[in-house]
This record gives sequence, structure tokens and C-alpha cells, in this order.
Amino acid sequence: MQLTKDGCEAADTFAVAFIAPPVINLPDTARLCEGEMVTLDATVPAATYLWTTGETSAILTASPSSSSSIGVQVSFGSCSSEDSVFIRVQPRPELELPPDQAICPGANVQIVALTDATSVLWNTGDTTQNIVISLPGTYTATVALAGCSRSESTTLSSVQSAFSGLGADTTICDDIAIDLDATTPGATYLWNTGSTDPILNTGDAGIYIVLVDDGQCLYRDSITIQERHCVYFDAFMPNTFSPDGDGRNDEYKVFLPDDINIISFTLQIYNRWGDVLFETSDPNTGWNGTKNGRLLPTDVYIARISIQYSDDNGPGTYQQGGDVLLVR
Repeated sequence: MQLTKDGCEAADTFAVAFIAPPVINLPDTARLCEGEMVTLDATVPAATYLWTTGETSAILTASPSSSSSIGVQVSFGSCSSEDSVFIRVQPRPELELPPDQAICPGANVQIVALTDATSVLWNTGDTTQNIVISLPGTYTATVALAGCSRSESTTLSSVQSAFSGLGADTTICDDIAIDLDATTPGATYLWNTGSTDPILNTGDAGIYIVLVDDGQCLYRDSITIQERHCVYFDAFMPNTFSPDGDGRNDEYKVFLPDDINIISFTLQIYNRWGDVLFETSDPNTGWNGTKNGRLLPTDVYIARISIQYSDDNGPGTYQQGGDVLLVR
């Protein structure tokens, strides 16, 4: 620089430094679905920040409820820059499902997704607006419109009832009857036999069906009953036999029912003085009235049996004794 005054001159020099304004790289626009977050980064080293939301950090996270502009002023030294971004908020599609509810066993329930969207996807894989459900569970629908989606769920639970069913199919002995019990408090009943009682007594094979109405749900159950011939233990001890070789009543034997499971068997024959004359563990073997091959005379002898067995009543033990008249 040079100055002149009254014929006199003076000169000097100085330096001027230029500071570039901070550079902000915000996008012009951003698109969000309703409820989503957007992160805006205005970072400039050593700068200070002021967003139109009042925040003073370099990075702003926001979730605007409607379309709007968000601006920022970035200052560095005595220089500053401003920038803004327009946030376009896309509303999510409408979606409404029925409230949670309890359903009766075997009932079909239609669930309708009320929506303005053009596509629906259920967690069952169905893509229709309504689905028909018969099983308890949680059912979720997801709808999409203009790139934004919404999901809602509804839960179906089973109605709690005191009706416990008729039980598993069973086989009964052909000489007994059983009670089929459908008792449920406050309910009415109808059996396929025509009975309206809560308990059906039967001794016949067949399929039995009952309808139980407890005022809230109608329940149906069935049971198949089969029959078989059952065997029960019994023992017959004769009191007389005649081992005379005529082929009739020549052995003293204990008579047992067929098909009885004999676990152990003992038959002993004594004389009146307590001597053992005969003993066997085979129920098919009888006493022929001899001792060591010698014919014993006509007399009264004593027979004793001890048996362990298993029949359709379960395991058991039988012991018995009595007089036996040997006749020659």
C-alpha cells in the first residue's frame, strides 16, 4: 500500500487470509415411512452446529411425524454455512384385525384384515384379505402400500371347559359293564344311544358318541369299545375218585380253567397220620391212588393245593385243602 500527502509518500504491506465457508453435504430430500428414523450428518471438523430442531450436535437423528424441512447452520470461525433437507414422510397403510378371542374346539373363525393396502400376507402363507382358522394361535397380517408396510396380530385361544372327553378307546371283558362319563357342570348331553344322561353305562362293544353343550361351546367326543372273553381263576377239588382202571375217574386231579397263567402249582396227598403219599408241581398230573407202586386201600385221604396264578383280575394266590375218598 502507498500513501501520498503534501508531497510526501509512505508505503507499507499487509497479508489478507481468506477462510473458506464450511461445506455441508446434506441430501436435498429424504423419504421415510411413518415412524422411521432418519440420521443427518453435517460434520465439519472444529465447527459448531445449530439445527432448526434446536439440537447442537454434528449428527441429528429425527423421526418427524409429517413431511417437513430440517435445516442446520454450521459455523467455523467467523464463517458459517446453511443447508436443509426436505423429509417426505409416507403414511403407513391402515390395518385393523379383530381383538383377541377364545374359540370353541373344532369351530371355524374368519379373521378379516381391514386395510387400504392392495396386498396382504399372513404368517400362515395366505395372501387373501380374510382367512378361516380352526386352531388356536397367534395370527399376523402384514400389508404394504407405496413402499411402506404395517403388521398387526391377533391371538385365538381355546375356551377353557370342564369337559375332559371320554378317554382313549378301550377293550373290556365280555361279562362286565363300564361307565362312560361325560359329566360337565351345567351341561346337557345327547348320546348316540338316545340317552341324555351325563353317564352312560354299557357292556356292549361299539362306537359311542356324545354331544356336550355347556352353554358356551358344543363338544363332540367318541370312544370305541371292544370286547374279549376274559378268564378268571377257579379251582375244583374232587372229594372222591375210583382208581379201578375203568377209564373213568381213575386219577385225582385239580381242575383249573383253560388259559389261566399258572405261575407255580403244588398238589400234595397225605394220609390221616400226615405222611406225604403223593406230590406234584404239574397241574396236568394226577394221583392214581398208589404209593411207590403199591395200591392204597379205600380210605379217606387229605389233599392240599397251593397255586400262584395270573388272570384278568391280575396276579393271585390260592391255597385249599380237603378230604378225598379213595374208592376201590
